[in-house]
Amino acid sequence: MATVKLHTLLVKQTGIRDYRSSAGTVSELLDELKEKHGDSIERYLKNCIVIVDGRKYEGEKGMRKKIKPGSEVSIFPRVAGG
Repeated sequence: MATVKLHTLLVKQTGIRDYRSSAGTVSELLDELKEKHGDSIERYLKNCIVIVDGRKYEGEKGMRKKIKPGSEVSIFPRVAGG
């Protein structure tokens, strides 16, 4: 299982900072979060930044990134402001 760490608005929306997941790819992990926490977090996951074992993944290629057991995955929603 991988350790998943949520950040900023995702913590506020879900009420959790981290949990364990057996998802095999980043896409599966994001789908898992949507299923568990519903539509309230979907908008934060659309263009999020995902870091797997210290490397940043985005876009379509990032969604296919495999997650190995023991990996650490951090998810950061994009925020706007100034």
